[in-house]
Order: sequence, then structure tokens, then C-alpha cells
Amino acid sequence: MSHPRFTVICPAYNRSTAIAPTIESVLGQSNGNFDLLVGSDGSTDDTDDVVHGFARADRRVKLLRYPHTGDPGLVRRQLSLGIRDGYVAYIDHDDLWRGDHLAVLGKALDGGSEFVASGATYQREDGQSTFLRGRNLLWHPDIATIDPYAEPSRVAHRPGLLERAGGWCRAGAGLEDWDLWWRMTCQGAALQPVDEPTAVVSISGSTRRHSLDYTMVTALASTSSENAAVSLLDEWHRNIPADELTEDFRRWAAEIEDDPLTMMPLTVAGSRPDAESHVTGGMSGFSGGTSGAPGAAFALGVFPGGKDGWLVGLAAPVVSGSHRRAIGAILSHRFPGAVAHMRSALVRRLQEIQT
Repeated sequence: MSHPRFTVICPAYNRSTAIAPTIESVLGQSNGNFDLLVGSDGSTDDTDDVVHGFARADRRVKLLRYPHTGDPGLVRRQLSLGIRDGYVAYIDHDDLWRGDHLAVLGKALDGGSEFVASGATYQREDGQSTFLRGRNLLWHPDIATIDPYAEPSRVAHRPGLLERAGGWCRAGAGLEDWDLWWRMTCQGAALQPVDEPTAVVSISGSTRRHSLDYTMVTALASTSSENAAVSLLDEWHRNIPADELTEDFRRWAAEIEDDPLTMMPLTVAGSRPDAESHVTGGMSGFSGGTSGAPGAAFALGVFPGGKDGWLVGLAAPVVSGSHRRAIGAILSHRFPGAVAHMRSALVRRLQEIQT
């Protein structure tokens, strides 16, 4: 029995006819040896009928219906069960692929890579686009920890890696992909970026990553007064330069350039981009509270806790307790100057506020 070269996984929920361009972009691939598994997450509109129409016309399209979970990671988990051969690729129900997407990623996988991601065009609701390619695709285990890095529509991998990492799981809203990529990294997998924007990723105001919850990762100051902590935070945001991490970030970026664990993007021809090539966009189109550190999602926040009752510290979206500890360790190791400066400044000012 022959197996498809790619199994393409697409979770869908109440997308109706708007899912048609997504499916058409998959069916239009120059590498046509694939199965497209569309998992309907309990859709209550006509999404299932639309997908079923494609399935009747093309046997590569298969519709699978599941009870509603509200979590695309759980749908991907069901769709990926039992895949043992070929490669696994993902597309979200509102994204598109360029016609050579699978061919480009397949070449990198055929060359020995276990885990790959393309560049992207980020398409906004107002029609404007941002391109992500070139050296902004650089990958390192630290980046995998502090940055979601790649949307599912950009990623493909060998199925064995998915099994070793424990598969797709439920995670915080909008973080199930980051959770999996990070667990794959913890299993020793290195993500190979490919310098071609073959995925078109839809960015809208309703995207889940615009409403992430932030968790304390490094405490900087403590107080028994919530009002003092909030006043300190407001004052910091008004009067302190937003980018306290810039100097350390630039040093860290220079260090990982020469780190043997760093993966530079491959071009379609299999070479590395020139060191001086011009690039636009951020690491992943995902930005947090720290300007100047693309993809690093840090913010200053106030949280209950500590011996005094309230903590002021650096916060970030996290996918688990171990992930939170890993982010804290990177801050201590890679950003010691910035963390020490922020801690001393906050403690000093908090004492002034309370006297």
C-alpha cells in the first residue's frame, strides 16, 4: 500500500465558503502527492458541506467531524493520530499556500531536516502585507523558548518527531503551536528555516495571539501595597524608556550568530542567504512588551504573590510551568545587565513611593 508524501492537517470551525481558497491553495500544489485531512471542530454552519463538496471532487480531500472543543490543537491531535509515513504539514483554515509550498519544504526534509518552516507573507485585513524572510528567520533553541516563531501553516516535519514530543496538546489560548514547537526543541530537534515566503498567514484583530495571558517569569520587586505596585508600573510606563532589554538583546543576538545550535535559513537552492541581505518584518509577526527585541514577548506587570503580597516583575505568555522556568533562566543568563538594572531601579523607586 502506498502512502502520500505529505499528510496535510487543517482544523476548521464555522468557516463556511471562506475555507474554499485555503483548500484550493492546497489542491494547487505543484507537488500533488498528499492527503488533505480537514477536521471540523463541531462546525454548526455549512463548513462541513463545503469541505465535503471538495472531497467528492478530489479523493485527496477527507473530512473528519469531531465534537466541538474550541481548541485547534486538539483537532490536530486527532487528525495526526496514526501517521507513520511521509511528512506532516499544517494549514489553518484562513491561510493560503503558494503553489510550491510543499515542494520547497519537501526539499529541505528530503535533505535530512527533521523539522522545517517557510517564510511568510502576513496579510492584514486592510490588505497590507509584511514579508518574513532572510536572516529574520534565524532559529535557535533560545528563540524557540521566548518566541512562538512559526504559525502552523509554515511548518512541516517528520511524523516520528511529533510522537517523541508527545503530540498536540491543549494549551493556553493561541499557544498550542508554540507549546509543540518548544517540546520538539526540548527533544533535541532543530528547526530548519527555509528562505521562501510560501505561506500566506492571515492577521486580523480576532487572532488569538492578540489576547494572550501574561504570567510572571522573573520577580523584580515586592510590596504589601497593591496601590504602590500599580503606581510604580504606571510611572515606569510613562517615564522609563520602553526598551530596557535592547543592549543585552543586541549582545545576545550577536552571540547566537556564531552558536553551533543556530539554524540559518536555507534558500530554495540549498544555500545560506548573504549576511548583508535586506530583510523586513519581525521574527514571527508576534510582538510583546519589548520593542527592539523582535519576537521576545516580555512586559512589566503586577501580580499577587511573594512574602509581602504583591510582586512587580517581567511577565510573558507561557505554555507550562517548565516553560515559565525556562524563560526565567534565559532572562537571567542572556539578559543579566538589563534584569539587574530594572530590579535596582524598581526597588529604589518603590521605596520612595512608600515613604
